[in-house]
Amino acid sequence: MAYRGVTVRSMQTDGKASHRTTDRIESAKDLRVYKLGYELAMDIFELSKKFPSEEKFALTSQIRRSSRSTCLNLREAGSAP
Repeated sequence: MAYRGVTVRSMQTDGKASHRTTDRIESAKDLRVYKLGYELAMDIFELSKKFPSEEKFALTSQIRRSSRSTCLNLREAGSAP
């Protein structure tokens, strides 16, 4: 599902408003928030490797799943009709 371009209103240096349309978003992966969420999830995964082994199946697993949920929710919302 492709999203329509978003019109952005900004002020020029002379005080006049200008409008521009952004590029088309073909999927949730094109969203800046998705890219940031994915990068954060990868950072969390790397950090969680350093957790104590006794936390491997409790805290570590829960933190890894929750870090991935943001991107998964964005992709799910993008595929909704």
